[in-house]
Amino acid sequence: MGRFLSSRIIEFVSLLFLLLVILLHIGQYAEFSGVATEQAWLTTSDGVQLNARVYQPTSLDTVPGIVVCHGGAGSLQMMQRGFSLEFAKRGFLVVAIDMRGHGDSGGKFSFLNEKDVMAGVDYLFSISNLDQGKVAVLGHSMGGAAVFREGYSDPRVKSIVAIAPALSPYSGMNLTSPRNLLLAVGAKDNIISESIVLMLLNKTTGGGEEVDKLYGNFSEGNARKMIVSPRIGHAGEVIDRYIVEESIAWVEASLDIEPTQSISISPWLNIFLPLSVIASLLSVFPAIICVRELGKLKREVQSPEKTGLMGVGKLVIVYVGAWGGSVLSIYFRSLFGWVPVVFADTLVAYYVTASIILLLATIFFKQTNRKLQLSLLDIKTSVVLGVSGFLVVFSALNVLFSWTFIDLLPTTRELFLMLGLFFVFLPLTVLDVTWLRNIQNKLSIKPWKRTGVTVILYMSEKLLILAFVSFIFRVFLWLTLTFLFIPGLFTAWMLEDKESVIGGAIFNAFFIAWIVAVVFPFGYFPYL
Repeated sequence: MGRFLSSRIIEFVSLLFLLLVILLHIGQYAEFSGVATEQAWLTTSDGVQLNARVYQPTSLDTVPGIVVCHGGAGSLQMMQRGFSLEFAKRGFLVVAIDMRGHGDSGGKFSFLNEKDVMAGVDYLFSISNLDQGKVAVLGHSMGGAAVFREGYSDPRVKSIVAIAPALSPYSGMNLTSPRNLLLAVGAKDNIISESIVLMLLNKTTGGGEEVDKLYGNFSEGNARKMIVSPRIGHAGEVIDRYIVEESIAWVEASLDIEPTQSISISPWLNIFLPLSVIASLLSVFPAIICVRELGKLKREVQSPEKTGLMGVGKLVIVYVGAWGGSVLSIYFRSLFGWVPVVFADTLVAYYVTASIILLLATIFFKQTNRKLQLSLLDIKTSVVLGVSGFLVVFSALNVLFSWTFIDLLPTTRELFLMLGLFFVFLPLTVLDVTWLRNIQNKLSIKPWKRTGVTVILYMSEKLLILAFVSFIFRVFLWLTLTFLFIPGLFTAWMLEDKESVIGGAIFNAFFIAWIVAVVFPFGYFPYL
């Protein structure tokens, strides 16, 4: 990367990355002080195996219990920092669940999964030191709807916290069911609006419409309240200090628990995610160092004049292959027959939109540059460098986010899905990187400026694609923008420093396949 950034800058940023990792793990160690965890496997009434994590205070006294459920495209990890650890520190026995179709759990993705919550409650009641008269359930978004449904059908549940409950059912609810209900939502939530949650309050109070007002009373089990966090959107609700504090206070009051301490949320709650995101941005620099040093062990690639070419005709073939692959993936509804496509409609929308954009860009520029470095020697070298760079970023992001907000380490099922998606995405990423290289070669500016333009073009194209995919992604736009910087900078470096299209394409295909495989739930929407 010496052509546009000095080695000292790369090494300094890599050192900063390591320091942030150390800081995050010190904070993580402090967060788990006084809390023991263990993995558990639950079986639902319809036979689905669920992965769960049990958080238990070190005290062996009889303790209250709570089941914690995440939202769609999430995992039990995302509820850990804000809720699971905070409740465990205050003496609760916590069972956090990977809902069906998510994380390590089995089954297919579904919004109607109150059976998962029931399995969590059943497991709580199997633990000897549970105070069986003091059990609560809490969930966000999809999990909010699940705990809502379980709350009005299971008399064992004495307190419910439903945060931005998605697809909330109206049948079965009344003035006393579910018991002791707290509804919470962010004022900037554009998925589950404040008006939707207000409708639930209205139906469970017999007409109540006032936010922050306590309806009913805890002793009779008909307490209701709705809170709104003023500056939070859907994704931020799981780590919002106001919602967390109100949830803790509500559960303790509704279970008649005398607080042993004032509600004091860990200062790490709102620090972990920003620090993790900042460190993730820097993770590409250790990858560049690794690839740079590994490249020194390889033979220098042949001069551009002696390499093969890829003209418009070949790129059109790549385009047709990419588009055709997407159509086949939705037609057969699976990549291998036994591994379901995740969000098949989203995958196809990405393919079709990206392919059209890139094909038009390729035709507009007439032809590709002769410095594409597509000789056999370059392909071998680029494969090694592209895979090596990905493995470094893969390891770095897993170290950063493991036990913080999301588990990015793929399960066996997700690993097979990831490998399948790699081959599906590869033609598209070759096309993507090729047109970026073509533009880059036409820019007669300083190398560092050319690299910056390449990164901006890379990220802008992806954000345009996401706008076509689904409105849901707008909630995570800033986080998506952050993660796009990683493959964007690595691709720009491979093009500028190594003049390699294939290396950048391989890195991108692996990166996209990895994120899709581990973040999106598996299975199909009920209506597909």
